[in-house]
Amino acid sequence: MKKSWPRVALSLAPLVVAAPCTLRAATCTAPAYHAFDFWLGNWDVYDGATLTAHARITSVQNGCALREEFQSLDGSSGESLSAWDESSRVWRQNWISNHGSIVALSGGPRSGSMILAGPESGSHSPDQVRGTWKPEPTGVREIGERSTDNGQTWQPWFDLHFRRSAPR
Repeated sequence: MKKSWPRVALSLAPLVVAAPCTLRAATCTAPAYHAFDFWLGNWDVYDGATLTAHARITSVQNGCALREEFQSLDGSSGESLSAWDESSRVWRQNWISNHGSIVALSGGPRSGSMILAGPESGSHSPDQVRGTWKPEPTGVREIGERSTDNGQTWQPWFDLHFRRSAPR
């Protein structure tokens, strides 16, 4: 007797539906995964007293990462994804801008700040960059520095102040 494929598939359907489904419990609950949570929120970003950008930092992937959406008032923009890498015991951030800048940083909390450093490729290659995020009473301060000698010396790049804003 010849069986047709649709009949065979339909006869197996109850087995597929009835198969147990196991979901992994959330694994990003340790404090290390939340060391950067002070940056979460909607922000107006200032360079000195001048409003220069808006940013939204959200928790994604069940609290395992932070997503940054940065929109400058001059039309430039970028996004980053930051997460605790348990196997290497470091924080990692990957940033891409609408100008082709790609930055891969790593580091972690130090002296009340989050400090991440690494290479930049694309528009400013082969620079090294370092970012320091520090919680302040009025928000978060982010200081950017650049090195053209592989991190032996650092020059100021930017100094931004994130102040809470209404959701956009």
